[in-house]
Amino acid sequence: AVKLDLLPASPWTLAVTGSLSAANVRIKNSLATVTAGIADSSLNQGGNSNWTILDSIKPDNVTGFLASALGGTSVALSWTASLSADADSVMLRYRTD
Repeated sequence: AVKLDLLPASPWTLAVTGSLSAANVRIKNSLATVTAGIADSSLNQGGNSNWTILDSIKPDNVTGFLASALGGTSVALSWTASLSADADSVMLRYRTD
């Protein structure tokens, strides 16, 4: 997902009386008044007050995963990386049983 940049150089205030939530944003120098803010899958760039930054939106999985035996105890692995903007690594797990 594309991140929305809310990065002013000086502090700014959001006075919301209902729920205050955001997703996929980079937020900086924001004061959430009246209602606390929740930003999911977002980046805290500092200077924020009364915000909870979460990371619960999971990135898309990799696609086209292939494992090819090379012989003995070796394999070749290949895949297409996730297209999600916040996916920055791949974790491989293996078992021997």
